[in-house]
Amino acid sequence: MAALPFRVTHMLTDRGRRFTAAGFKAACHALGAQHRTTNPYTPQTNGMVERFNGRIGREVLIMCIGTYNALERPLHGYKLAHNAPAGNASSRATHPTRSSACA
Repeated sequence: MAALPFRVTHMLTDRGRRFTAAGFKAACHALGAQHRTTNPYTPQTNGMVERFNGRIGREVLIMCIGTYNALERPLHGYKLAHNAPAGNASSRATHPTRSSACA
């Protein structure tokens, strides 16, 4: 998480094993982040996150990203588009295209 330009103070996750393991709990504690889990059998809590993650996953599949820094710009554009009101001009973030380096 040192790569993030902000401090993570809270995390809300489902109750998957990777998030309930002692190692994850220890990492959250070391970072000073409060970890909460969703209620069992409430997928609607994760709905928006799951849809957004799916969208990013589909878009990243068509891109060639060689470095972490190269990934930052399209992810920032997706974040802006996702958070912009419908119909707002800023919601039309630059759509990444397949790099010629990938051809």
